[in-house]
Amino acid sequence: QGGIKPKPKMKPPKNAPPENDDEADFVDLQQLLRSHNKKVHTSQTFKPHTVRDVRLWEKRTSKIYAQLGKEDRRKADEEIKCFKGR
Repeated sequence: QGGIKPKPKMKPPKNAPPENDDEADFVDLQQLLRSHNKKVHTSQTFKPHTVRDVRLWEKRTSKIYAQLGKEDRRKADEEIKCFKGR
C-alpha cells in the first residue's frame, strides 16, 4: 500500500538546545567536567628525581626530604638538580 513513509529521525546539530532536562543536565555536567580537567590536567614541567638521587641528597645534607616544607622542598629540588648535573 503506497502510503506516506515517515521521515527517519535525524540527530539534532551539536549546538541545538537539549530536548529535555536530563539531556540539559548531562550537557552541563560535560561542560563542567571539561573545564575542571583543563585546570587539573596541565602539562607536567617538573620531572621528579629518582629515589637514589633523593637518598644521596639526604645523606649529604643530613635532612629528610619527606619532612621538608614547600619552600625547603623547592630548594632541595634545585640542589638535587644541580647535584645530578655534575
